Amino acid sequence: MLPADWQKIKQAFQSALEMDPSKLTDFLDSFRVSDPELFDELESLLRHRQQTGELFPDNAGLLHELDADERKRWIGRSIGPYNVVSILGEGGMGTVFQAIRVDDHYLKNVAIKVVRAAYATGPYLRRFKGERQILASLDHPNIAHLLDGGTTEEGLPYLVMESVVGKPIDEYCDTRLLSIEDRLRLILDVCSAVEYAHQKLVIHRDLKPANILVTADGVPKLLDFGIAKLLDPELYFQTATPDVTVARAMTPEYASPEQIRGDHITTASDVYALGVILYRLLTGHAPYVLHRTSSADWPRTVLETEPERPSTIVEKPSELTDSKGELQSLTPDEIARLRGTRTSALRRSLSGDLDNILQMALRKDPERRYASVEQFANDLRRSLEGLPVHARPDTITYRAGKFARRHRVPLAAVAIVLLSLTAGIFVAVRQARIAEQQRALAEHRFNDIQSVAHDLIFEIHDSIESLAGATPARKLVVQSALRYLDALSKDAPGNVDLEDEIATGYEKVGDVQGGIGRSNLGDTAGALESYKRALALRQAIYAARPGDAKAREGLSRSYMRMGDILEDMGRYQDALAYHQQHIELSKQLAAEQPDNARAQSHLAIAYDSIGATYGSVARWDESLAAYESSSAIFESLSKSHPNSTAYRRNWALERKKIGGALELRGDLARALKEDQFALETDEALAAQSPQDASAQRDVAIDLTNVGDVTSKLGNQTAAIEHYRRALAIDRKLALSDPKDASAQYYLAYDSYHLGDAQLRDAHPREAAVTFQQALARAEKSAHSDPENALLRSEVARIYFRLARAHVAAARLEAAATAAKRQRLTAARASYGKSLAIWSDLKKKGALRGPDLEEPEKVAEELKSCNKEMDEFS
Repeated sequence: MLPADWQKIKQAFQSALEMDPSKLTDFLDSFRVSDPELFDELESLLRHRQQTGELFPDNAGLLHELDADERKRWIGRSIGPYNVVSILGEGGMGTVFQAIRVDDHYLKNVAIKVVRAAYATGPYLRRFKGERQILASLDHPNIAHLLDGGTTEEGLPYLVMESVVGKPIDEYCDTRLLSIEDRLRLILDVCSAVEYAHQKLVIHRDLKPANILVTADGVPKLLDFGIAKLLDPELYFQTATPDVTVARAMTPEYASPEQIRGDHITTASDVYALGVILYRLLTGHAPYVLHRTSSADWPRTVLETEPERPSTIVEKPSELTDSKGELQSLTPDEIARLRGTRTSALRRSLSGDLDNILQMALRKDPERRYASVEQFANDLRRSLEGLPVHARPDTITYRAGKFARRHRVPLAAVAIVLLSLTAGIFVAVRQARIAEQQRALAEHRFNDIQSVAHDLIFEIHDSIESLAGATPARKLVVQSALRYLDALSKDAPGNVDLEDEIATGYEKVGDVQGGIGRSNLGDTAGALESYKRALALRQAIYAARPGDAKAREGLSRSYMRMGDILEDMGRYQDALAYHQQHIELSKQLAAEQPDNARAQSHLAIAYDSIGATYGSVARWDESLAAYESSSAIFESLSKSHPNSTAYRRNWALERKKIGGALELRGDLARALKEDQFALETDEALAAQSPQDASAQRDVAIDLTNVGDVTSKLGNQTAAIEHYRRALAIDRKLALSDPKDASAQYYLAYDSYHLGDAQLRDAHPREAAVTFQQALARAEKSAHSDPENALLRSEVARIYFRLARAHVAAARLEAAATAAKRQRLTAARASYGKSLAIWSDLKKKGALRGPDLEEPEKVAEELKSCNKEMDEFS
């Protein structure tokens, strides 16, 4: 929208507010004719104001009449399999209907939101589709679930949600006479939903009681993501509305100061809105009395007025607009009665911690509020538990700064007079004081930035690391932290603690970038660079503190990451060198701390890492011995720490790796025993943590391993069943996180193992289809991560299997048929592509131990295929 258009809408909006109600209809009709494109924007603003119950008391139904016919015509109609029954409510862009699913499958009450025809184009349509995409990504017990979506016969988009039968949270609390403690527990459930949305990089931006319905069972449900903001719209395929919306959609009573100013919106805005909601729930008052007779009054109130302390405002009468837009007048005694107490007791319960918590949540400056909803909720929990809270009252310095900003002109004049009187006497003192202030300010800024980076890396990132679908969010969080750390890097030399945090940041962003063993973005080259930067810092720390156990532990972890990523790249000798340094440091630490479980665990991980690399260079006995050493340590730790799922999980991991080594050596009976132990353990752990994507992936890997051994033992039916179960898990993980390269790798991996079993089971045609599906995924992954030798070897392996399937299928065809020629031609092409990849990997020295004979096998079978083609010709 052009600035001139926005100015015109603002003037028309102001005129409508001040106009005699009898003249409003003619004014709107005239504006609709003269500016039909801008009229929709004006109508949206007026409709929003009307919903507050304060606009045009004599013409409350006027705007509804503008599209009443459009709403009524939906009643009794079908939208997809749903029959519209009634109108539930009105939104800024659409109408929400009560509907019933009436097809042959089942009956179900639902809520359907249909965008109005006037808003089916431009930014409003994008916003509606953005809301639908956001809801599709959110799965939380306190967020209303999206069930369906589509487009009506008229081309209007709609979304179908669970029908939430409940009351707005403020009405629910008052009708049930809930105590302060019960209201706090209820808002904690709401905080959980908002925190989950933030983890998915979604800011709601319109939190208010009307958007939080509480069911009869006391379960709050968060609704209406119509004006939500995506921190990273790319995550949702750019369907979200950009953060520049017409007339900045908001609800004034709950809008944060930065929303009103039009500043950048962050999760702090939702913290503010939750503070306003809780203020109302606890006190029966709004933080501000908004007199919106003109467009300038209420913004000024929010931006310049400090809310009164909750413990003092409850002693005053309240005039509060409820969720229906009706004005309620309550005495202090009535406010207390609705909370099951007396005024004096209510004042005491709010005084202290709750005063401080709410004042911190409602601070004007977003940087001085709670940094996250999680921190806000933690303080509320601590208050309930009688523990000290983190919120503190505003300081004198802060209040003085506020006073100075409000009275710049008179204070500046006084300052000039005083300076002119004392300039000659106190210049030296003043300069020294300024220098000290600047030093203190720089130190304060340094500490603040370091604190923000630390929270991003160690709290926010780690809290979402195991969430399915969080890979892009993890990258965004860690890279944001690194930007802060990079700003401090010039001060890092000699500052060992800062160097340690920067190194940890690089390690975590490297983990997100690449490494098949973790959820990642498939950027192996980028991961190598991040790990190199971390290693350089770790080496500097170790040089400064050679006797420090923490410095050695950090360096050993850095050696491990370098070894892992170089192994993925096919640089096995380089990887082995790093892993040998890793295990030497780990042995030293474990020997010095025999009773330290952490040190013993790191040694077990070191054995695991070097065991994998020994296998890559065909040193089978050393590989098996390393895995057995790692397994023994984790077994001991599991038995001495029976409540630790991490130790049990790692023990299962080593058992499956022992199974893999035994399988390569042909000891299938022992291999199956190890793999089945791992599967049983991981299934039990996954059942305890159904939302942990890595735990689910462990089960899929176990199923594939058991399937491999079962297939080699000749039971293809059982093997196929195991592969299909693994694929079902991996498909779910890949769908939940499409940018996780590791999930795509395992999909391809399981698919070609399924194809192997189908081929062994004499179903070559089915096997060929399965191999082609695996190939499409593997080639896409390898193309996006060209430095990853492991992915390229998987592509070569699948081409080889596909060629075998084509040959086997050709032999089932009648002699001298076009189908047979086609199969053999396809086989020859697949053999050729497989051989080309294997040969290139061999030339670069990037062939793993199990694959050393692959080029010769492919070449031999290619010769046989060519011979069959010659005989056929």
